Amino acid sequence: MKLLTVAPRQGAQWLKRGIAVFLRAPLSFAWLLMAFVLVGLLVAGLLPVVGLVVVAASPPLLSLGFMIATRRLADGGTAPGFSVFIEPFRVPRRQLIAMLELCAAYALLLGLIIWLSHALSGGKLLTAPGSGVIDVEQLMARVRDPDINRAILIGSVLVMLLSVPFWHAPALVHWAQQGVGQALFSSTLACWRNRGALGVYGLALIGLNVVVSWLATIPILLLDSVAVAMFAGLLANIALWSVFYASLYFTFADSFANTEPPPQATGMPVT
Repeated sequence: MKLLTVAPRQGAQWLKRGIAVFLRAPLSFAWLLMAFVLVGLLVAGLLPVVGLVVVAASPPLLSLGFMIATRRLADGGTAPGFSVFIEPFRVPRRQLIAMLELCAAYALLLGLIIWLSHALSGGKLLTAPGSGVIDVEQLMARVRDPDINRAILIGSVLVMLLSVPFWHAPALVHWAQQGVGQALFSSTLACWRNRGALGVYGLALIGLNVVVSWLATIPILLLDSVAVAMFAGLLANIALWSVFYASLYFTFADSFANTEPPPQATGMPVT
C-alpha cells in the first residue's frame, strides 16, 4: 500500500464524481440510505439498550457499504442493493474480527463524546422535563441555554475529529486487510497529508447544500404548503447525504494506491 498526496483542487473533483455516480442510480443510493436508517431505527426500537449500541457502531459499516456501492457502479456494474452492507461480513475471519473491532471502537468513542457533552451541559443535554413532555416555551429555553449550546458545539467538534481516523479505516480493513490500529493510523495520516483537498471537499459540500436547499424552496414558494415544504426538505436531505456517501470512495481511491487484495483473500477464483 502506498499513501498518495493530491492537490487541494482534487477535493472538488471528489464531490463532482460522487454527484456523477449518484445521478447514474439516484433511487438506488437513496434507497440504500433510507433502508439503512430504517433498519437502525427498527433495531433501536426492538432492543432499547443493545440496539442503541449497535446503531452507534454502525457508521463505519454505512460508509464502507456506500464505498462498495460506488466502486461497483463506477466500474460499470449494476445498481447497488442492500447486499453492499452484507459484503463486509463475507470475508476471512481475521478481517471480520477487525471490522467488528473497528465498529466497537467507534461506538465506544462516540459514547464517550456523548457522555462528555452531557456532563459539560450540567446534565441538561439528555435530560427531559419531569413530565416527559417539552412544550414550545421549554424548547425555546433549551435552544437558548448557553450550557447546552456550548456542549453541542464541543460535541460536534469532537465528532468531526473522530471522523478523521475512521474516514478511510473501514476501506483499509476491507480492501487492504489492515488491522484496526494500522487502519486508524493510516487514515489519520492520509487525512492530514490531504487536508487541503479535504478542506476544499468540505467547502464544496457546503456550497452544494446551499444550492440544493435553495432549489428545495422553489416548490414551497409556488405552492405555499407545509406538507410540500416538509417533503421537499426530506428529499433534499436524502439527496445530499446520498451524494456525500457516494463520494467517499473517491476520497479513498485517490489517497491510497495498491490497496486491492489478492483474489484468494476474498474467496474469488484467480482468473
